[in-house]
Amino acid sequence: MLAAQEFIKRYKNQKLLDAINDAYDDLPDSAEETTQRQMRSRHFELVRGQW
Repeated sequence: MLAAQEFIKRYKNQKLLDAINDAYDDLPDSAEETTQRQMRSRHFELVRGQW
C-alpha cells in the first residue's frame, strides 16, 4: 500500500513539473523579441504626452 501511495505522489509531482516546464518552454524567439521591442517603441510614441 505504501509503495502505491509513493508511486502516486511521485507521478503527481512529475505531472506538475512537466506542466511548469511546458509553461516556461514557450519563450519568445529572437524574431518575436524584435517584434515586441518594435511594438513597445511604437506604443510609447503613441501614448507619449497623454499622461
